[in-house]
Parts: sequence; structure tokens; C-alpha cells
Amino acid sequence: EVVGVDMITDLALLKLDGSDFPFINMGNSDDLIIGEWAIALGNPFGLFDVNQQPTATVGIISGKDLDFGLQSGKVFQDMIQTDAAINPGNSGGALINTRGELIGINTAIMTLSGKYEGFSFAVPSNLARKVVTDLMEYGAVQRGWMGIEIASVTNQVAEERKLPSVAGVFITIVNRGSAAYDAGLIGGD
Repeated sequence: EVVGVDMITDLALLKLDGSDFPFINMGNSDDLIIGEWAIALGNPFGLFDVNQQPTATVGIISGKDLDFGLQSGKVFQDMIQTDAAINPGNSGGALINTRGELIGINTAIMTLSGKYEGFSFAVPSNLARKVVTDLMEYGAVQRGWMGIEIASVTNQVAEERKLPSVAGVFITIVNRGSAAYDAGLIGGD
């Protein structure tokens, strides 16, 4: 039974009848270190039937907290990058550390050929944990929303506003009924 789906992270929570299912312990993805070993499990290209063990590829954690994809229409946020080979069919598979703990869920590759080219990405286990908890408790993921649109503070904006430095952001729009509106922020702040 589908309990809930989160399109942003491409994760779903399922409820299965039964008991004593095998499970994996979740690691703390915030503790990952660039260069640490990572193992990607999955079923690349659908080569194996469901009765066989997943395949494993090994690599390192290449990056953390990465945001990308805005221009493609699918935004990925806070992703783990690994050079462990992930191919079509590995999505949803586990990214584990050398202690066998889940540190991420294989999600995407950056490719021109449609196959692995050295850039693989996973949803961090801590984000997956929050998604699962929210889906169980609320039926949807709870995300904060400030309700503003911003622009970078440029030299021109800093000069016009007599700002001491070219830093921060300039609020262009505040949506009515948002947290920012309730807090008294206005366009131009």
C-alpha cells in the first residue's frame, strides 16, 4: 500500500503486510567525509530478476550538499555525489558505507550518453529519514516556505541603498499570507 509519495525527492513510503522483513540500519549522512568509501547497490539496466542479489559498485563520496538541475526542470537539493557507478535501474537502490549503513538512496546520474559517466547522485539518508517520518505522520512532506522572491545585491543596488558592502540579498516580492509577510518584510528590504 502506498502511504505517501514525495515528488521532490522521488521517494515513496510503502506499507507491506507481514513481519520480520530484512532491513538496513540508517547511517548519519551529515557525518560523511569527502573521500570516504561508498558502495552503490542496485539492478543496473534491469539485468537481474527479483530473486537475485543486487549488484554492487564501489567508489568514494565525491561531494555533499549539492544542488543542481534547475535548468532541466527537476531540482535536486542537498545531494550526495559519488563516483560509484549508478546506471538506469539502480535508482532506489542503497548507497551504503563500509559499515553497511544506508547513507543515501541512489537517484540520478549526470550524463550525455544516458549511461554512467562518473557522476552519480543519491538522496542523503537524513533527508530520506525526514521524508519517511513526514509521510507517516502527515501524509505529505512538511517544508518551510518564506514567501519571498530575492535578487542578489549588486554594486548598483548597494550604491542605491547606501549599503556598507555588496553582500546579502534584496527582497523583490513578498507573498501575501506568507511567513515573510506576517513578519513584516516588504519588497525593497
